[in-house]
Amino acid sequence: MTTDTPNPDATSPDTPRARGILRQPLAWVAVVLLLALVGTAVALVLALRGAGDADQRAEQAQSVARDYGLALAQVDYRTLDQNRDQAAALTTESFRGPTSEIFDLFATTLTDAESVSTATADEVGIASIDDDSAVALVFLNQRSVNLTNPEGAVQGHRLRVELVRDGGQWLVNGAEFK
Repeated sequence: MTTDTPNPDATSPDTPRARGILRQPLAWVAVVLLLALVGTAVALVLALRGAGDADQRAEQAQSVARDYGLALAQVDYRTLDQNRDQAAALTTESFRGPTSEIFDLFATTLTDAESVSTATADEVGIASIDDDSAVALVFLNQRSVNLTNPEGAVQGHRLRVELVRDGGQWLVNGAEFK
């Protein structure tokens, strides 16, 4: 004899078996949401770390561009070799020659005029940057004192500096006064 009475364990939402079935999908949703939250947090941390690295690279590139601009603009006729070496130390091997040529080109004029120049790099900005190269703009104010102008004169200069990363450091690979 069969009865048409349904099994209370299978249909009643109040039975332990039915409650377990209903809770299982909720548990899976909770696990998925938790994993999504953890994934988002990890992605955010990595993005912030990458942004910090980019900021640090930009600051390093600015520093090298500033130092190079000052090495070109702060010259003393009595220490031209030292000025040349200071500027050349900031360059790639391929740009050392052109940097030395700048000093050689003006050596006689600077020595004959007994020229001494001081400079400030009032602003340095990064025009473009990626992992391996950067372009910086350096705004210099140079004060030159010499035999014909013993009181000195201040002149502003704009220097466009091309940099490349070599061995984890930025080096000047091109420069042009604008």
